[in-house]
Amino acid sequence: MIIRFFFMAVLILGYSIISKRAEQSIITAPMVFVLVGLLVSFFPIEILKEGPKAGLVKVLAELTLILVLFIDASTIDREKLKLDRSLPIRLLGIGLPLTMLLGAVIHSALS
Repeated sequence: MIIRFFFMAVLILGYSIISKRAEQSIITAPMVFVLVGLLVSFFPIEILKEGPKAGLVKVLAELTLILVLFIDASTIDREKLKLDRSLPIRLLGIGLPLTMLLGAVIHSALS
C-alpha cells in the first residue's frame, strides 16, 4: 500500500519538475498520467488483475481524476476565459451531453 502511494508521489513530483518545460509543448498532465497508467498496465501487478472494480484500483483512479482535474483547473487563464465565454458554454452545454449520450450508446451496444 505504501509503495503505491510512494509511486504516485514520485509521479507527481516528476511531473512537477518538468511542468515548466511541458507548458511550452503540447504535452499536458493528463497525457503524462494516461501514458504512465498505460505503461503500468503491462506489468503483472496482482491488484490490477481484479479490474477497475477492485477497491484500491478504484481509489487510485479517483485520486488520479482529482489530480488531473485540479491541475487543469489551476492552469485556467481567467482573463482569456472572460474574453471568450462561449467556449465553456459550448463545452458544457453541447460537448458534455453528447459525450454522455455517446457513452450510453456504446455501453448499451456492448452489453
